[in-house]
Amino acid sequence: MNTTAHLVADMERLREHLGIEKWLLYGGSWGSTLILAYAQAHPERVSEIVLAAVTTTRRSETAWLYGGVGRFFPEAHERFRAGAGHAADPVGEYAARMNHPDRAVRERAAADWCAWEDAVLSPEGMGTRTPTGSTTPGSASSGSARTTSRTAPSWRRAR
Repeated sequence: MNTTAHLVADMERLREHLGIEKWLLYGGSWGSTLILAYAQAHPERVSEIVLAAVTTTRRSETAWLYGGVGRFFPEAHERFRAGAGHAADPVGEYAARMNHPDRAVRERAAADWCAWEDAVLSPEGMGTRTPTGSTTPGSASSGSARTTSRTAPSWRRAR
């Protein structure tokens, strides 16, 4: 199960395992939402919080990021929509594909999802991710921690 509550519990288990009394939390995008949830659940375990690219994943924010902003990146948005089979709800379709029993389907969905987010959010440019997470020639640097540490739309099910 991959819900916000489960992820917060995983973070707390990791903190305990590492023997950390209090820690600084850093999060960007969905990570900003996750660390705020963690801080609410465990305020006594948080020394500081650093937020980057803050989102609360409200429906309006999700609609803008996965729909409205596409007008500024039409080619990348078309690739993102195609990766979801042009479904009416591409975010929901990506969530379904990320839970597909076939690993290749999951990997392709994750790569397509990350390529879209790279196109919209990455300062390195409009990279295209392969199923293994590497980049294609002329795209964003494969060394980017932001793009290699991100998870695909599991947050969709966390509500």
